[in-house]
Amino acid sequence: MHSGKDSNERSRKLSISSATSKDISEELSLWNQVCTDLLNLYNLHKEAEAAVQKTNKYHEKLTGKSDLLNPKVAKKLLESYSRVIEKATKEQREISKTKDNLDILIALQNASENGIEHKRKKRKVDKYMSKSKSHDNKQYKPLSPGNLVVVKPPEQDWLLATVLQYFPDKNKYEVEDIEDDEDKPGVKKRYIFPVKCVLEIPSDDNKKPYFPIGHEVLSLYPNSSCFYKATIIKTPNENKNSSNGKPAYIVRFEDDDEAEREVPANRVLDMPPKMKLKEDK
Repeated sequence: MHSGKDSNERSRKLSISSATSKDISEELSLWNQVCTDLLNLYNLHKEAEAAVQKTNKYHEKLTGKSDLLNPKVAKKLLESYSRVIEKATKEQREISKTKDNLDILIALQNASENGIEHKRKKRKVDKYMSKSKSHDNKQYKPLSPGNLVVVKPPEQDWLLATVLQYFPDKNKYEVEDIEDDEDKPGVKKRYIFPVKCVLEIPSDDNKKPYFPIGHEVLSLYPNSSCFYKATIIKTPNENKNSSNGKPAYIVRFEDDDEAEREVPANRVLDMPPKMKLKEDK
């Protein structure tokens, strides 16, 4: 039996051999940046830790000795507090930057690993495809800010988000979750994804695909902002009495006790090619 390490190594080699030189170059560049970020983060953490320890020593000296707290000592204590805040702020900024780069790196790696077979098949039909469909910066027409999209942050479900901006030099989008962060009410999480990892929700009815019964799709779960793998049970043509009078599919989600649920037609997307939709382990 092969070890998990051997299996992971083979998967990595296969992923690298299937990726384009541009993908590999971008991933290596990001990996180098992440390594640099982590080193900077380590140094900043040590500096912040030293500032906290120094402040704690002031506290120890003053504990139970209020007579020692004079204007001169108070000034030093305030300066020490300011240093701690400054170091902590720098550390937080570095953490945020490192996390963003890691998110992009993971998204690129997932796209490479999950799209191996798709890329293999795609080579056979590329010569018949119009260049206007390419994601080349000169040809690609980016989505406008406010456009609804579906993305999958690392170790999370597919979720509904809005486009904030497009970075033509990196061919990436910055998107924002439509719901507030569970840990920070009033704050919405933002992510950066390569174009190939962003699924557009067509606003034009003419661009909306029509899925037949039995087709596997990525569908919004009712009363949520998350998307899951589902199977079409009824098409809008067959589901003429939808709850709000608008086109809607009847779908059956995985691991949902065979329940059949109604989902608006504009919240049902085609399954991303060969992408893993199971829960992250």
